[in-house]
Amino acid sequence: MSVDLQGLILLLLFIAPGFLYSRAYLAARPRYQRAPDLFQQTVLAVVGSTLIHASLIGGLALGVLVYTAWTRRALLVREFFYIPATAVDAPVSVVATYSLIAVIYITASLILARRAGVWLGRLLPERVPRWYRFLAGSDPPEQVLLWYSTLVEEPLRRGIVTPRVVAWLRSGERFEGNLVELRIPVGETDVIELALENVTFHATEPVRSKPSASRASKPTPLPHHRVLLKSGDILWLGRVDVTEKEETA
Repeated sequence: MSVDLQGLILLLLFIAPGFLYSRAYLAARPRYQRAPDLFQQTVLAVVGSTLIHASLIGGLALGVLVYTAWTRRALLVREFFYIPATAVDAPVSVVATYSLIAVIYITASLILARRAGVWLGRLLPERVPRWYRFLAGSDPPEQVLLWYSTLVEEPLRRGIVTPRVVAWLRSGERFEGNLVELRIPVGETDVIELALENVTFHATEPVRSKPSASRASKPTPLPHHRVLLKSGDILWLGRVDVTEKEETA
């Protein structure tokens, strides 16, 4: 493709749905690993654009073939499109019609790109339709974070939707609560945020006989609070699979 105005316009029209698809896909998909780099995002955008345009053009071509087979009449290009000798000889109404068709096609491609990106991004492996698994195959295993594997996947396999975790902070404080959210902030690679509910807080207080030492105070329940913690503030983290009531029972 020559690098001129026409080539740039065609490139923009081709790649725009793919970029919208990639942004919608990455925004909707739970990200438990490092964000894809620029090369991976570009490949995802190009592949998305190719599939979107292939779907639209293939749908139009299939409709024409079905209409031809139904009416048993061969369609000619000149019956639907006016092809002037030069662009100056084309009527304004024809140019306006072609422009409207191009706008409708571009709008349809952008709408399809966003909806496909959101749908595929939210599609969990266990909810993949059979027809999609038959065409695309199964997804390769992802290198998910150990945080997500230990705090979310393992409890879900045991039927625990909201696992209970204990977080010891570097300051000596301790939080115990139900894990309701785990995410990686946008633009961060080594930071994980946790949201806890139904929290019990254990503060630390200094020991009078030993000023350098400290001990945990009585637990303070925080029933109506949502506690947000960052991985950089956590000294170590534990998952509670058995509660005290179950142990006594």
